Amino acid sequence: MVLLAAGTLWIATVSWMDGMSAHGSELCLGLTAEHIAGSAAIWVVMMAAMMLPASAPAISMFASFAGRDPECAKPVQRTIVFASGYLAVWTAVSIVFAMAQIVLGQSGVFLLGGTLAGPLGAGLLLLAAGLYELTPLKQACLVRCRNPLTYLMGHWRDGAAGAFRLGAGHGLHCVGCCIAMMGLMFVFGAMNLVWMAVLTVWFVIEKIVPRATFVSRHAGLILIGAGGLQTATVLAGLWPA
Repeated sequence: MVLLAAGTLWIATVSWMDGMSAHGSELCLGLTAEHIAGSAAIWVVMMAAMMLPASAPAISMFASFAGRDPECAKPVQRTIVFASGYLAVWTAVSIVFAMAQIVLGQSGVFLLGGTLAGPLGAGLLLLAAGLYELTPLKQACLVRCRNPLTYLMGHWRDGAAGAFRLGAGHGLHCVGCCIAMMGLMFVFGAMNLVWMAVLTVWFVIEKIVPRATFVSRHAGLILIGAGGLQTATVLAGLWPA
């Protein structure tokens, strides 16, 4: 069910992007309520399409727990509430990204309506993402995301409110794990479907690959190297900022 929902969101995202390209439009830039809502909606759909596959193990495990709980009369509904809590957190993050894109686009700091960082901005984002991969916060969130059983057993709450809180808590761990990599959307283009797919695959790999913390740290070192090289090249005047 989770993968079906994710597939539907991917189809919606691709259709949305194709429609934007056909009309020669970019992401909304204005500060009107309509434009802000439109940009936020695009980000919400994109984020949900990218993050639902990574959340599938936790949602599946919650469904299994709820199905075996004798006091749970509606396990399917509670599972949906759990997933809703997870998506609520990423919805809030999506709105922040949408506002950042609008402000950066209007200020001229980023290109293509705020969806693409310039060379210097891209280098700094790569550096920031790489450094974050090495932090204890990233590693702690990654461990929690990879072990939903431990999280669910330690924080289980009954009822719909408890399910929503559990989903939101897992969502917060997921944000702590993935937020820096999400920032790289602006390096390769926030509306770049190929980069969206690459990030989605990466987030899933982080959840299932053995020795994920080792892999994460090495990815961080690679990002630091790439970001440092690009930033130094721009500051040296060898690459226009």
